[in-house]
Amino acid sequence: MLGTTAISSGLAGLCLDRVTAPVLFGWIGLLAALTGILGFASGRLRIL
Repeated sequence: MLGTTAISSGLAGLCLDRVTAPVLFGWIGLLAALTGILGFASGRLRIL
């Protein structure tokens, strides 16, 4: 778990060198919402 957190923090830091925090977290939120929508649209996942 600590290794994953370190990788995530490092990647966020690299991205924040190029874009602002609201833009970065906006993209993260958009992609997370898209993942949720695709999961909800999957009939097999809803049956679980």
